[in-house]
Amino acid sequence: MPRADSVTILTWIDDFRAAGFTDLVISGGEPTLDRSLPDYIRHAKSIGFQKVGIESNAIQMAKEGFAQRLHAAGLDCALVSLHSPDAAVSDAETRAPGTHVRTVVGIRNLLDAGVEVILNVLMTPRTLPTLHAWPGFAASHFGGTSLLRQIIFSIPCKPFDTALAADVVPDPYEVMAVLPGVIEEALRYGLPVNGLEMPCGPPMCAFGADARVATLAPLPAPIAVRDPSVSGRAKSRSSSSERRGSPRFDPFQEMCRGPSCRSGRPASRRHSTQFEKRSWQRLTRHAR
Repeated sequence: MPRADSVTILTWIDDFRAAGFTDLVISGGEPTLDRSLPDYIRHAKSIGFQKVGIESNAIQMAKEGFAQRLHAAGLDCALVSLHSPDAAVSDAETRAPGTHVRTVVGIRNLLDAGVEVILNVLMTPRTLPTLHAWPGFAASHFGGTSLLRQIIFSIPCKPFDTALAADVVPDPYEVMAVLPGVIEEALRYGLPVNGLEMPCGPPMCAFGADARVATLAPLPAPIAVRDPSVSGRAKSRSSSSERRGSPRFDPFQEMCRGPSCRSGRPASRRHSTQFEKRSWQRLTRHAR
């Protein structure tokens, strides 16, 4: 879809607040490339959002004063993906030479500016062999501060080009072989690994449904948002206009936790683990 203009984005922010949300995450593309980002953050805070975050590669944060300006506008937290502790592997994965070092500096600048950081560790066939080095790398570069709020491990999930599956989807058995040990070492370092139940987190079977780093919860329902170009008309997920390609704010659509959880009832950890193992096997068929 075309990039939304600032009026549309501000309208969406208003709609999310009117729907009762108190936390807001601004994502992109790359939101730090939008010069209006500080305005979005200030507006969100002015209408009552208690916490405002962004999803970013943190490259722009490496620039002097950039993180401080966003924090002054009201930025509370940032989710940053760093693909590997090895610079060469990370740059190869992102196909952007030289960005690993800038992302590392950007994360450090965010923490120094007083912004909480959620670190997303993406597991792919290329990055998985370096996963064992993550705990020591994170502890030495970002440890020792409570502002490092969370470390999550993720795998590529929909939407992505399935033609790339062989390159980006890790072998499930290789993940199962290494991830539990990495989690144990990270916890020994005192690193805040949790939230592995997130939409792009690994299936529960990949780490034994470890309750120390994941929980099960019913999924929220999507909400309707307005298109300011259509005179205040609300769009719901089932509307014909949305089926033609309008944005749908249903981030959990592709992350099935099993029929019990989808119905809003708590699912047993054993049931969810078995269900997700079958789901992941279907996903990884593209890579075989």
